[in-house]
Amino acid sequence: MRPPLLTPASAVAVLTAAVLAAGCGAETPTVESQPDAPSPADLRGRAFVSTAVTAGGGEGAAAAEKGEVRLEFTDDGRIVADAGCNTIGGEVDLADGRLVVPDRAMTLVGCPAPGPQLDTWLDGVLAAEPAWSLRGDRLRVRTGGTTIELIEAEKEEVTPVKALEGTRWTLRTLIDGRTASQPQVPRQATLRLTGGRVEVHSGCNGLGGDARVEGAGVAGAPAPSGEPSGANPEGSDTATSSRPVTSRVTFGPLIGTKMACEPAVMEVENHLSRVLTGQVTAQVDGDLLTLTNDDGLAAQFVAGDADAPTEDRGADGGAQGSTGQGGAAPPADGAQEPAARPDR
Repeated sequence: MRPPLLTPASAVAVLTAAVLAAGCGAETPTVESQPDAPSPADLRGRAFVSTAVTAGGGEGAAAAEKGEVRLEFTDDGRIVADAGCNTIGGEVDLADGRLVVPDRAMTLVGCPAPGPQLDTWLDGVLAAEPAWSLRGDRLRVRTGGTTIELIEAEKEEVTPVKALEGTRWTLRTLIDGRTASQPQVPRQATLRLTGGRVEVHSGCNGLGGDARVEGAGVAGAPAPSGEPSGANPEGSDTATSSRPVTSRVTFGPLIGTKMACEPAVMEVENHLSRVLTGQVTAQVDGDLLTLTNDDGLAAQFVAGDADAPTEDRGADGGAQGSTGQGGAAPPADGAQEPAARPDR
């Protein structure tokens, strides 16, 4: 007896049933989702300190492996980095897992060795556009043979920017081009801007003159990009901004006493006389003030009186020149002379 023939419709029904039967015992494969890679936004507003550094050779490498690296990523897209001496900063691009800082700027504080070597090493790391990866509170920065392992730092209180005007500034560093030095003198120079005037004590002579402040450092002036003004409220020496504040100051001729003091002190006075000439850029970052003229000559000050000399005051309340080296105050009107300005 011949088997019954299947019509086309019957064949389709049989095949469908077979497929369904085979599928009953099979499990549907699942695709395991991968966690999202960290985005640049994950770093903003966070600061990290190194736990281990493999420096990979080069200038400053040995010192870097024994020191501490700090990286801070600000809310406005900047990086602030240091390895124990100067601060390097600039706008940072964190796309594609690379750390790119095309326009870096560095402070010019004079540091003892190995500070300058550490600056060179860290700047080289940033210039190499290293790769970065983030897992929780752990950040890794790597380029070539250099790897920096970091952990998120505890939140620190932000140092508010001191007001340019009304603060007494004490000299910290003299800067001439790429050379920075800390004055080795018995008494550091001081500077104060107030009421359209500048008062300077060089450590030898007292100097004074007109000083017109323009920009965010002047009282009541709005800061750029909607930031709080860098000027201090009346009666306060602290500005309302926590970011660097830049102003322009136009200095008139400095008038003062003409005492001759030891060579190191006179070098400081001559340097300051050259810096405080004409239009000068003033940048206040925290409690540091850097004054830079258009020729690149600069002086850096820190807020505070330090060991500034105290003026004795006579019965009429006027300043009297104190005795001894470094204690001179400007003489009475009519006896003042312009401060010496050596040839450059």
